[in-house]
Amino acid sequence: MIDLNGFEEYLRLVVAENTVSNYTSQLKKCLEILNEVDEFKPLSDEEKLIEFSKKEMNYKKIYDNYHNLNEDTFSDHRSAARKYKSFLRYKKIREMMKQYDEYPKKFPLNGAYMFFRVFNEEKSYPIKALCRPIRDYLGLPDNFTTVEAIGKLKKIFGNNNIEIIEKLYDDEKYVSVGNEYYYKDKYVEAIKSYKKAWNDFKNIDKGYGGVYAANLIDELGYLLDNEDYKKQADKIRNEIVKLLQNNNKTKWDYHTLITAYFGLGEFDKIKNLINKIINDDEWEIYTTYEACYKLNKLKKFNAKEILKIFFEEVFEIKKIGLALSGGGFRASLFHLGSLAALAEVDKLKDISVISTVSGGSIIGVLYYLKVKKLLESKKDEDITQKDYLKVIEELIDEFLEIIPNKNIRNEAFFNFNIFSSRTQKVAKLYYKYFYAKYNVICLKDLLIIPKGEKNFKPRFQNFKRKNKVPILVINATNLNNGHNFQFHATKMGEVKSEFDKNFRVSFLRKGCEVFDNFLVSEAVAASSAVPGVFPALKIKLQNMELSLVDGGVYENIGLNALFNENVDEVIVSDGGYEMENLQKLSISYSIKMLRLFPYLNRTISVLMDVNKDLIYEKITQNKILNILADERNEFEVDCKKMKFSDEENFRGFFSKIRTDLDKFNKSEANAIIYLGYIKMKKQLKNEKFYEYDFNFKEIEILWMSNELGKIIKDASKRKILR
Repeated sequence: MIDLNGFEEYLRLVVAENTVSNYTSQLKKCLEILNEVDEFKPLSDEEKLIEFSKKEMNYKKIYDNYHNLNEDTFSDHRSAARKYKSFLRYKKIREMMKQYDEYPKKFPLNGAYMFFRVFNEEKSYPIKALCRPIRDYLGLPDNFTTVEAIGKLKKIFGNNNIEIIEKLYDDEKYVSVGNEYYYKDKYVEAIKSYKKAWNDFKNIDKGYGGVYAANLIDELGYLLDNEDYKKQADKIRNEIVKLLQNNNKTKWDYHTLITAYFGLGEFDKIKNLINKIINDDEWEIYTTYEACYKLNKLKKFNAKEILKIFFEEVFEIKKIGLALSGGGFRASLFHLGSLAALAEVDKLKDISVISTVSGGSIIGVLYYLKVKKLLESKKDEDITQKDYLKVIEELIDEFLEIIPNKNIRNEAFFNFNIFSSRTQKVAKLYYKYFYAKYNVICLKDLLIIPKGEKNFKPRFQNFKRKNKVPILVINATNLNNGHNFQFHATKMGEVKSEFDKNFRVSFLRKGCEVFDNFLVSEAVAASSAVPGVFPALKIKLQNMELSLVDGGVYENIGLNALFNENVDEVIVSDGGYEMENLQKLSISYSIKMLRLFPYLNRTISVLMDVNKDLIYEKITQNKILNILADERNEFEVDCKKMKFSDEENFRGFFSKIRTDLDKFNKSEANAIIYLGYIKMKKQLKNEKFYEYDFNFKEIEILWMSNELGKIIKDASKRKILR
């Protein structure tokens, strides 16, 4: 008999509560079918499920002899059987733990699950997996170290096994550090970390760090035209091949060998190896395909026929990120213009990641919800440029219905509910005015499942699509540790950094109550909670209370999230605050700007400006292609007709337009939208435009007249008391 009660208890630990009944019902149906199959009849119920769960055995044909099942149903049954097989191992470990001190009493479920994750039959999880399940489930910080856990393991499993696991941890740690250096463009440090994983832990690393080192050294060799680097890369690859070719191989060894052979140009040895991995999960195949694709492009191999073996055709690997900066409703309006220009060059379909901050989050989430509706209602091949143009047209119309009529800042300020803060009130207003009609309430509801797909993973499956499924990242700042706090459709928390020694809030995921119940509007409210205007949004975890404020405190453009996603190209729409040049920092200036602490405010402005300079410096490096629509670029306007002395004078007036959440009249709103439009259009000047009527004709006339200059000057004089 199968242990359904224990299985359900286990499921509540490792999956979301609302999927428990689904797994158990699938398990029962699976067992009913297996009881009718001759091959399974002699086995016990548990043995039937274990045999069925084995990946290398394909029972689809056996199933089809008894029931006409589609592929999805078969996959659901297989998934339930695999979960039950995992539960049986988990149960054994839990029984074993009962012998040892008080630890199981403190974490009776998580403790067993922690050991299970480490000592599964593939032996693939390093020691850091000990703490990850506990941290994620209970919301503990990263400073909950592995030292205590290792002590418990030594009591149970003995010192020898622990030493092996610790070495695995070191190997993977150096590769992880190397990746972080690589994303920060510190290539020399990255190579050192990869090589340390390979040289110091060769028999454990088995080419994992080695192939990373070889590929990066090769990349530098071609960029710098350095033959010694190229030879060094091939030497490492040959060492990997020598180590792996005669050994018993795990599935990841095959992936490593394929990448090594491809880098060496030995394509005749790859075909059979690819057939060894062709039944692996698609995301696993994709990681190796991506490495080979980039090597093919770098070394100009012209090996398209080999690449076709992976997925039967060659797909381009190019990840484009869009950053929508902070800056209140002014930034939101500016981004509307940028999005309109991107729609006209049919660029929106190519966006793989959208990173938003503050005012960019307000409009970015609204745009994302419209794209979600489009992608879930039409098949990829049926979506055209006109669909995106219509999305932007509707977006502009919806936003302009709200902005001139609703003063969200004032509504939040006159909040007399002692049980909710102004920031919580803002969250409710965002939902009421912007998001309610889309029926998306919690973060987990943001997940996009494109029409015709199931369990879609954009990081690994987007490459096949003409219209990419964007990953949305809403950025806030955690005042507890000074980190960038991110909200995704599948998680919320902080990206790991090997360089920052403050504790990190590990990502909370599906199945964690805090994440499952967290509202989209709360994420946007946290992202736009300007310190001093709105209080921090509080999130209570097991042993701490987080205080989240405006994402612009950490970084106002949203580019760090794009770097974390390792994009190949960035598109920046920056409608944020531009620091004003001053001849003198006077008291009268402070009174005029409604600032009581001139030196403190000016210091904050300087820090934000320096941060922006550093970020822009990074994206203008050769590694990342970029399209920047921001206030720093020149304006193509006739300044004299608009009664501005020069472009700097015009830019000065525009930079003074408030970055607030109050009313913007239609003239102001249209002027800012059009500015974002012409700025982005100028940056896309080499692209082919499909001219679309966004009702900009009236603004185009004003743009070259005295009237628009007056609108911008008036808007720049209005401060937050309005």
